[in-house]
Amino acid sequence: MNNEIEKLTASEIDFVFVETTNRGPFVEDRFYRIYGVKRSWRLPASQVSMDWVKSLPSIDLESLTLSQFSTDNAFFLIWTKHPELIVTTSRKTELLARLDGFFRRHFSMETKQSESLSKSIIETYDDGARAYHSLTHINQCLYELDTSTDGYVDKEKIELAIWYHDLVYVPASKKNEENSARRLHQDLGTFKSDISLPAVELMILASKHESDVRGDARDDLRGDVDTNLFLDIDLSVLGACRFLYETYANDVREEYKMIPSVVFYAGRKRLLKKLMRGRIFRISQMQEKYEANAKANIASELNQWRYRLLPI
Repeated sequence: MNNEIEKLTASEIDFVFVETTNRGPFVEDRFYRIYGVKRSWRLPASQVSMDWVKSLPSIDLESLTLSQFSTDNAFFLIWTKHPELIVTTSRKTELLARLDGFFRRHFSMETKQSESLSKSIIETYDDGARAYHSLTHINQCLYELDTSTDGYVDKEKIELAIWYHDLVYVPASKKNEENSARRLHQDLGTFKSDISLPAVELMILASKHESDVRGDARDDLRGDVDTNLFLDIDLSVLGACRFLYETYANDVREEYKMIPSVVFYAGRKRLLKKLMRGRIFRISQMQEKYEANAKANIASELNQWRYRLLPI
C-alpha cells in the first residue's frame, strides 16, 4: 500500500476512479486515479489496499466490481464527495421514489400506475448497454436543476423534460428525440396534468442541440428560459472537471463501439470543432459556471493524437 495514500481521509479527496486498460494480463492493466484537494495520483491497483478503498464512505461497489472485470480502456467513478455525480443502489431507490412522487403530484394517476411507469423509466435508463445516456446522466441533470438559482424557470416542466429526453436511445439514430417525445405523449397523454406536455415535447426535440451544431436558429429560443436552461443542463458535462469529462468521452465511444474508430472520431471531431466556434451555454449562470472549462476540455480532447491524425 502506498503510504501517502493510506494517510488520506475522505475529506481530503474529491474523486476516486478506477482506470482500466486493454494491455493485460501480463502487465498492470488496472489503476486507481485519486484526485485530492491539492494533488492527484495514478497508482497501479497492486499498490492500493482494498481495505482502504472500501473504507471510503458510500463507495459504489457495483462500479468497483465492474472495473475488476473490464478488459477495455475505461474509467469507473467509484467514489466522490459529490454524491450527485454517482448512482449507488440507495440513490437509485431515491430516484425511483422521486419520479413516482413527481407523477402523483402532477398527473391524475393511481398509485399502481405511477409506480409501474416510474419503475419502467428507471429500468430503461439503468440498462447496462447504456454507457453515457444512462441513469447517471439523468441523476447529474437533476442535480443541476435542483441547484439552479434561476427563480424565473418552471422547474417541474424542466424536470419532466430531463426524465424523458433520452428515454428512447438507439446509438447513431437520428430519431431518438422524436421517439422520446412520442413516448412522453404515449405515457402521459391520457392523464390530466398541470404541466403542458406539448411544451415539454418541444423541449425534448430541442435537445438535438442543432442550433449549437449548425450555429443558426439560436435566436428562436432567445425568450424561452425554460428550454435554454434545460439544454444547458443537458450539456453541463462538457464543463465538468477534466476527469469526469474524460469519463463522459469514453462512455460516448462505448455507446458507439459498433462504428469504426476512424468514422466515429472524424464525426466527433467535426462536432467538437463546431462547438468551439461559438458560445456553448445559453443561460448566464451556466456560462459563468461551465463555459471556460468546457472550451478547455474540448480543446484538450481535440489535441489527442487520434484527432490530430484526421485530415479534418
